Amino acid sequence: PPSWPLRTAPPPVRDDPEEPLATLALRLIAVEPDPNLARGPSWTRLVLKWFPSLTAAADAAALAPVWEVLFAADPPVRVLADAFRRIVGRCVGVWSRRTVRECLAWILHRAAGGGGAGELSEERMMFFLCTAVDAGSAASVSAEADLLAPSLTEFLATPEDVDAAVSLCLRSLDLPPGERTARLVEGKEEAPEALPIFFLVAVAKTGPRYSRLVVNRVKDYAGRPRDRRALFNIAPVIMLRLYTHLPSAVGLRDGTVRALLLEGADFHSPAWLAWPCPLDGPVRAKVDNLVRNPHPRTVQALADVGKQHP
Repeated sequence: PPSWPLRTAPPPVRDDPEEPLATLALRLIAVEPDPNLARGPSWTRLVLKWFPSLTAAADAAALAPVWEVLFAADPPVRVLADAFRRIVGRCVGVWSRRTVRECLAWILHRAAGGGGAGELSEERMMFFLCTAVDAGSAASVSAEADLLAPSLTEFLATPEDVDAAVSLCLRSLDLPPGERTARLVEGKEEAPEALPIFFLVAVAKTGPRYSRLVVNRVKDYAGRPRDRRALFNIAPVIMLRLYTHLPSAVGLRDGTVRALLLEGADFHSPAWLAWPCPLDGPVRAKVDNLVRNPHPRTVQALADVGKQHP
């Protein structure tokens, strides 16, 4: 026992010993420090080091208030505005699968219920979703990616999860015309704005059921009334990406699909000619065969491919 008198009673023992960790993590991203400290790189380094570690050690069930601040549309502290992507990358790298699943479940619940409209950033939640399931890049939808164990189906285990994720994805693409949409139109795969589009392609690759869901949701998104001066219609670019990566999953008998593809090819994305497509190899082989052997059958085989995938 201490030799000096206690001025106050000792703090009560908490039933949940993990709660202080979540509280400390919340303070790091919810309270702005001294302005001189906040402007320097040392505070960013401190947050990048300790926020992922504290949240990784905390009980995932106690992190909902942390996620409310992490994904806020109006970040309360500067470090969240400046280093959000690096913070998320560090968190996904050290969090357990349970914590990642809890965070994704929270995001999808808010997305499905429309909760937090205007308070939460759909773009930020979408970035976490793409990072967590590794489905937001050109590499994640390449042929080589099929050889890896897909984490997308692990974290989006039910049709309701997938539907909520697709809805969130499309809402995150509600962008005004400008530099950001120009990067999408130009087909810049490294642009952050391209993450949701590659996520949709990755979802569609999981099977016919979800490819139909994605195509139908993109059609609905294209037909939604919008002020073209306020919101850019990215649906043709999305449909063109889907068709380029998954030509057999996008049916051309649908007039809406054909119209979106033509609009995307003719007016929005001339760069699509350079996008990799599963048909590239077979068509190139048929052309080479035709050059070596100009037989009517080889001509007809190539023509059939052209009719099926004009």
